[in-house]
Amino acid sequence: MDLTSSATSGSLSKIDSETCSVYKSTDPVPFMDTSSPIKDLRWIGHHFIYFLNIPWVEGYNHISPEPVSFEDDYFIPLPHDDPQIIQHLRFVSMQALVDFVGEDVIQKYVLVRGPSQEPILSADRLSRLLIPWGRQLCNSSHDTIPVRELSRKLTLTLEKAFTTLKTIVLTTPSIAMLTEPSIDSLFISVGTLMFSLAHWAAAALAISELSVTADSRRMYLELVLLYKRVLNAQWSSNGAGIDRIVVGPGTIPFLAYAAQSVPDINRSKLVDLGNYTPLHVESSCHCVFVKPPVTEVIKLLGEGRFPVVVFDGSKLSVRDWKTEPYVAISHVWADGLGSVTEEGLPMCQLARLATLVKRLVPSGAFWIDSICIPGHKDSRKQAIKLMAATYEQASQVLVIDAGIRTQCTLASSPEECLLRFATSTWMQRIWTLQEGILARSLYFELADGLVDCTHFNGTPYFFTHELLPLFASRPHDHATRSFHALTAKSPLAQYSYGDLIPLLWHRKTSKPADEGLAIAGLLGVDVAELLAESSAEGRMRKLLLLCKNIPRYVPVAGWQGKKLRIPGFRWAPMSIADLSWMGSSNLPDSGTAVCTEEGLLGKYTVVHFAPVRAAGFFTALLATVTSIAPVRAAGFFTALLATVTSNQSSRTSSLSGDQAECVISGVHVELAEETTVGIFEGNLTLTFNGFITMDKDLVNTSSGESPVALVFIPSLFEQNRDASACHCQKTEHLACEFVTTGKMFVDFESAQSLAGRGWKNVEAKMHSLIPVLLT
Repeated sequence: MDLTSSATSGSLSKIDSETCSVYKSTDPVPFMDTSSPIKDLRWIGHHFIYFLNIPWVEGYNHISPEPVSFEDDYFIPLPHDDPQIIQHLRFVSMQALVDFVGEDVIQKYVLVRGPSQEPILSADRLSRLLIPWGRQLCNSSHDTIPVRELSRKLTLTLEKAFTTLKTIVLTTPSIAMLTEPSIDSLFISVGTLMFSLAHWAAAALAISELSVTADSRRMYLELVLLYKRVLNAQWSSNGAGIDRIVVGPGTIPFLAYAAQSVPDINRSKLVDLGNYTPLHVESSCHCVFVKPPVTEVIKLLGEGRFPVVVFDGSKLSVRDWKTEPYVAISHVWADGLGSVTEEGLPMCQLARLATLVKRLVPSGAFWIDSICIPGHKDSRKQAIKLMAATYEQASQVLVIDAGIRTQCTLASSPEECLLRFATSTWMQRIWTLQEGILARSLYFELADGLVDCTHFNGTPYFFTHELLPLFASRPHDHATRSFHALTAKSPLAQYSYGDLIPLLWHRKTSKPADEGLAIAGLLGVDVAELLAESSAEGRMRKLLLLCKNIPRYVPVAGWQGKKLRIPGFRWAPMSIADLSWMGSSNLPDSGTAVCTEEGLLGKYTVVHFAPVRAAGFFTALLATVTSIAPVRAAGFFTALLATVTSNQSSRTSSLSGDQAECVISGVHVELAEETTVGIFEGNLTLTFNGFITMDKDLVNTSSGESPVALVFIPSLFEQNRDASACHCQKTEHLACEFVTTGKMFVDFESAQSLAGRGWKNVEAKMHSLIPVLLT
């Protein structure tokens, strides 16, 4: 069939049922959509599907696809410098598709010629073939013999493909997978195809276990690492934005889409606050600056009320917020709208803001920090105290972000809006979190209109819920796949410290001391108590004490995050935004610990051993526990391996009794990368004789990793106590001094194979969930 002639007809092209045995067994016969815009062929139900072009297997060069002009944006160039691995990868994609749809269908409808006339598996044509078919199956009965047969065949095909890819991953040195461009490119393309087919199966045939299994495989982690490498190179000025789109289920196809998109620029990194000047709407404009009557603004703030303003085209008038509905404008200074009351903003900017505001409230009244917060110290403090109420009481909150405005229109595809929203500068700032959460009604400015959260209802709802934690925090309904336009009641003081951790993920502020101020309203914390502290560390310590109950994982999470240097709080994060575990925002629900002036009180599993002094080349620890022998970490030290003996009951123990002692397994503990580098460069020397973890038991698994904190236990060191010293009464706590964070996995054989590469072996004992005072 001539695809070109079909495209001109503007209709769906019915594929000949004799072409493919799989198609021949299905009813009805699928269609190839040759006329729809490709951006309309990326979703089946709530699943996002995206393919990349793949060079076809050399053994299939006898296929003669029709010559076409190659203007495909999906192609990743492939240098041919590792034939064996490349051939294996290409064979995986070929075999999977041939098993699924048949070689004839691929030959006639999916292959095109590349720039050098080489056969290419076209991502565009694959989408035109599979998406319409998937939508058709999605809306039909799955309880028919042909569909059940198709489900069985696709399941076997993908399982075989994933097994082959896993073998390639496990037999190829990790360093090669991360440094060889030819392998990287093809592995990304083939891996993306397999994950998209798995999500196609979940959407079209309701085989959800395929996508769930795929997203939990080691290959998923390898692909994420490769995509992050590609995206960080492309989006080098927006690293935090890229980290925000690694969200879990459905990530791989979306990362593929991001890799083919024009990068955003994180403008906050370009701001020089010392030489900051507000921008005009057009660079050629030189209009005058307009400011409100400063004394009126200061007077209202002094009375405990905040001002709003109205622009009449030439001047600003000040009103009490209670007199009429108003819009609170949320923005980032990097877009050129930063200022203070005494300086004002360019007239052109005020005119633009007034036009936008009048679309939402007829009076045109609005609040924006650059006009309504003075530089005067006392008035500024009062305005900050009223900040939460300012956004909470607004009729609408309007988000203005240059990246969203310039790259999104009302007609943009859901995935394009999601990418731009997720990577926007606005989504990366700490101050804007409170402003978005407190909004009764939250609007965003696009190039040609305003949209609220309901813009993502329907098809993209579930993906939006995962990708944008801020939206997930607003009222929503999974059953109807919808976000609500309005917040029914005030969210003030309804959030805990733990609630805000995933919401703050990868957000930053140019002034670290402002972090607590920016979220105090959500926590129900008195801003005045934070303002009384002058330093960033002092404010974070005060915030923790005011919150009191915090998640138990706080000391062990934050793989690369900096900690406070205040005695008793060396376990505490310098920034809540750093509290992620190995790039994941999904930290476990592990209960709470209590923050006190002396330190953190909570129950942790303690694994202890003879003191280890880490100096020189030291990255990890391999622990095995039966006896205690001192280890000095100096020179080439990378890890520690421990065989852990537990004093708790164990199903695998051959001994009897509740307190039977048993060997659990080999435990590999790796120190945080920044810590390791510091030790290796001679800038850091650490001494520790234990680590704490949230896990009750150390389960023998080769795939799961858990966060830990390396600690020094003075009582064991000073008194030379053995395991019995860890037994604590209900009123006692084992004092542990925080040293650094690390990650643990329980896999004795794998750990042993790496021993001797800067690792230290120790013998350790474990005590499950005992009271600890962490300082």
